[in-house]
Amino acid sequence: MEAEEKQRAAAALAKAIDAERRGDKAIAWGYFKQVVKIYPGTPEAAEAMKRLEQPQVAEQPPVTAQAAIAAATHTAPPVQLVRVVDVDISFGQLVSLFVKAAIAMIPAAIILAIIGFIVFAILAGLVGGSGALR
Repeated sequence: MEAEEKQRAAAALAKAIDAERRGDKAIAWGYFKQVVKIYPGTPEAAEAMKRLEQPQVAEQPPVTAQAAIAAATHTAPPVQLVRVVDVDISFGQLVSLFVKAAIAMIPAAIILAIIGFIVFAILAGLVGGSGALR
């Protein structure tokens, strides 16, 4: 199993355990079912299956597993403040990022120039050439 998939399974299991601790049984049920279905054969799936078999989670299952998964995916995550201490990026990746940002700015600059030209033309039309030489 690749590391990224293992991280996803662990994150989904962590969400389920967090929902279980908060008392959101339907949401926890949905996440546990999701871990078992998407990541079968993993230690996370075994843990999720074990928790699904416990009475405190399984005593009031939702109407369907799909409804629980839908409920789990439509809830707002709790707010968590994060402070970035360090960003590890190579010089080449940084240059690539800035080049992409500069290229992305070109259409925005063109659009802003067109809008500015239109606003200037409207204002010039409203003033009607006052102060123009005759």
